Amino acid sequence: MAGAASVPSTICAEGRHGSFCEFGRGVAAPIAQRDRGGPIAGVGRRCYLFRAMALLPILKYPDPRLREAAKPVEKITPEILELVENMAETMYDAPGCGLAANQIGVGLRIFVIDTAAEDEPSDLRVFINPEILELDGVQVWEEGCLSFPGATEEIKRAERVKVKALDRDGKEFTLEADGLLAVAIQHENDHLNGVLMIDKLSALKKRMMSKKVEKAKAEEARA
Repeated sequence: MAGAASVPSTICAEGRHGSFCEFGRGVAAPIAQRDRGGPIAGVGRRCYLFRAMALLPILKYPDPRLREAAKPVEKITPEILELVENMAETMYDAPGCGLAANQIGVGLRIFVIDTAAEDEPSDLRVFINPEILELDGVQVWEEGCLSFPGATEEIKRAERVKVKALDRDGKEFTLEADGLLAVAIQHENDHLNGVLMIDKLSALKKRMMSKKVEKAKAEEARA
């Protein structure tokens, strides 16, 4: 049901701890390799990998590839599973709580999310070919995005969401979510459609956000 907007909370769209945005650094360097032994944090506590995983460069606004709508995954192959693992690794390293495939320049309908609090076990969720079935209610969060370093803004979204997708095993599932998880699902699904959080702002706030991003890029270049 529709309701009044909630009091804005400091949680950001792809920053995992404390806000739904990223307050850490994004991955803008060339692909780095890491050796891992034992369980990979957040990539399923039953998943053990003993090979290098890649940290992938995250596209920054206004890269035109962020505006390209992603295409459905036709078949879940070993390459797709490797992509999912690398996306999760990149998300955790950023750090963030969500990442869509086209944020790393891959035009496929995949996103990963982990909204677990810092003191909670990792809760990685993989969405392949997601489809939002229902939206209900209203809530407002202060969102940010790994593709908009240094920028956050209050965004109005549905309070509850029902989504259908495939998991890593190719099995279809349906999930009903609210709160931060609902926000993250809507944010990442927007990415797959080429829609960015800046699109939901007034003209004035769009200019302010663009300036914040340019400032963050300049500071990163000087670092």
